[in-house]
Amino acid sequence: PTGMVIDSVGGLLSWMPAASDVGDQSVTVVIADSVGQTDQSFTLSVFNASPVASSLISAASGGAITVSNSASGINGLTISFPARALASDTTITVSELGGSSTIGGSGRFMLKGFTVDPDGTTLASPATITLPYNTSQFSTTQGVPLEQFLSAYNADQTSGLLTGLSGFSVDTTKHSISGTIPHFS
Repeated sequence: PTGMVIDSVGGLLSWMPAASDVGDQSVTVVIADSVGQTDQSFTLSVFNASPVASSLISAASGGAITVSNSASGINGLTISFPARALASDTTITVSELGGSSTIGGSGRFMLKGFTVDPDGTTLASPATITLPYNTSQFSTTQGVPLEQFLSAYNADQTSGLLTGLSGFSVDTTKHSISGTIPHFS
């Protein structure tokens, strides 16, 4: 990708994707010295973020924000905040992530991504996230899609690694994934 830089002293690879970089980007890094050379290849998945809901949530009484946009892949997503979860009244914005159907080049039978801003918000009491789905949204090109294998993950923006979120469960009757989270980052 254009503009990718490797610090020759520390080895840190840095890159700020442009809007035109949305999708999967193949990268090969070649390192050479007087003894020889080696290379490493990997795929970076770049997503765009489109705001789909925004609401002022009261610190004193709590509240909820729901995505109500039938064109959105996360339509129906609801985040409920208990009273006193937020330190002050806060405008919460939910943005849908799109532009790539894979993560690191690997497909999933269902991939729905979103961000919650302000990033870094810590909650005194956990918020409940509920994300509805429809089995017709499952891709059949990634093996056998089974509802009980749906999970919620946090994507680390620095490393790109996915971390499974404990406490989330799948309701195969209501077709939703729900759980609690103590922060948005």
